[in-house]
Amino acid sequence: MSQMLDQNAGDRDGDTVRSAVWGNRDAFETLLRRRHAALRRFAYRMVGDDADDALQEAYVAAYRGIGQFQPETEASFSNWLYRLVYTASIDVLRRRKRAAARVRALMERPQPAAWTELTSQQADLIDALTDLEPDLRAAVLLVDAHGVGYRETAGILGISEGTLASRLHRARGRVRAALEGEG
Repeated sequence: MSQMLDQNAGDRDGDTVRSAVWGNRDAFETLLRRRHAALRRFAYRMVGDDADDALQEAYVAAYRGIGQFQPETEASFSNWLYRLVYTASIDVLRRRKRAAARVRALMERPQPAAWTELTSQQADLIDALTDLEPDLRAAVLLVDAHGVGYRETAGILGISEGTLASRLHRARGRVRAALEGEG
């Protein structure tokens, strides 16, 4: 279930990223296409049915900002996109006052074609993750579900690695307590 980022994507994509930065629309679309599934899963788990809205906002921001992307100094193109999707997801949640109820309803049912049947443990885990604040949920999803490293996740979320470690500790503790029936 965990999706690891292609650690060699930066090497493989170097020329494509440079071409996109210089305005090649086809190169930009190729880069997005390669990462779309993982980004969509992340957005879906952050904002539920509003994932397409978050992705659209992130992709527009990426298109507008690609000229300023600096492959030499940015961590990676993938991480830059995750950061944009995270920011767009938070914006979607802020605009939707009823986000908590919508995310809970969504997380209680399986992702289409991803799970055929939820066990009670999986349902409890989904409930525990849903109850986390968005910043804690994003940290857990990126590190534990998507396999993104600490340094990269901290960059995506715009926080220090120490803050990330603290958020993960808090989030994992809450999830563990919920799964053990303590809250």
